[in-house]
Amino acid sequence: MSRRTFETGSLAAAFLFLGIAAGLATVGEVAAIVPPGAPPSAKFEYLVDRGLRPALSEYSKRTVLDACVDTVGSLYSLVQPTDRLATLLDTCGQIAHATIAEVPVHALAWVVAADVAAQRRNVAEVLADLVESHRAAPNELWLAYMRTELMSLYEVELTPEAEAAYNADLALLATSQRGVQLMARRYATDRAFRERVVEIVEQLSAEDQQGFVSRLTAAVRRAAGT
Repeated sequence: MSRRTFETGSLAAAFLFLGIAAGLATVGEVAAIVPPGAPPSAKFEYLVDRGLRPALSEYSKRTVLDACVDTVGSLYSLVQPTDRLATLLDTCGQIAHATIAEVPVHALAWVVAADVAAQRRNVAEVLADLVESHRAAPNELWLAYMRTELMSLYEVELTPEAEAAYNADLALLATSQRGVQLMARRYATDRAFRERVVEIVEQLSAEDQQGFVSRLTAAVRRAAGT
């Protein structure tokens, strides 16, 4: 066999191997996908009964972590038998921490870990996980909203690090149209929350303060249908 023939054969074999590997990865991706728009009940079944786990890609990890976000703490999950709820928490906790071990700055995985800790009433872990999520992605609006929703449940127990992260996330929300829309109802009905937000906004630039007032006014009018 000539050297050229050997090299050509080796190259062909390498491409064949890569093709097989890609095919197996694709199968794994398909197995890890939850049907779009599936309700919490279906996601619960995928996680608890079908052994849903993330495959290789970031898309797969995001899909499975999103399923955990939508399922952990949902009414459907909370009315399940204790052993099934425990399985869900174990599953999502393992997925979150495995993802963090692989990608320590995976902000969504830290949020899922915090969600699981919240159901287990481990306040210290909840706050620590949310702080890590904020450190990993301080400028992602959708993650900031998720963190503030969970952090708001523990306002009287915030550590200095957690309070700093909470206030920074609220400041981010206050400087965007979507963020103000998400905060508007609680701002109108929760006096303590309103005072916290006002204190945060007062530390922003004059331009951002004016923007917040304009966005809040528009959000209130929209909610009132005027």
